Amino acid sequence: MFALAVLLFPDGRPPSPRWRVVAWLIAAGEALLILMAATSSAALRAPSSAGRVSPVRLVPDGVADHVIGVVQTAFIPLCLAAAAGLAVR
Repeated sequence: MFALAVLLFPDGRPPSPRWRVVAWLIAAGEALLILMAATSSAALRAPSSAGRVSPVRLVPDGVADHVIGVVQTAFIPLCLAAAAGLAVR
């Protein structure tokens, strides 16, 4: 959500109505990451939680890992766009 905060800084609105697409994509990506973390064991992949399995495994781990990788890769240009929106101001 840091990228969204950067985009909406300082008055809580995007620089122009065209920047709403970037804000919606950031919010949708964050929601998708939260959904994958809640419905798979993907969030439990840290070394400190080795061997733990999520009690709510609605999404197979292979699918969740792929979705998380795609969303995290998509955040690179979205973060750059948020920084550009801040520079436009």
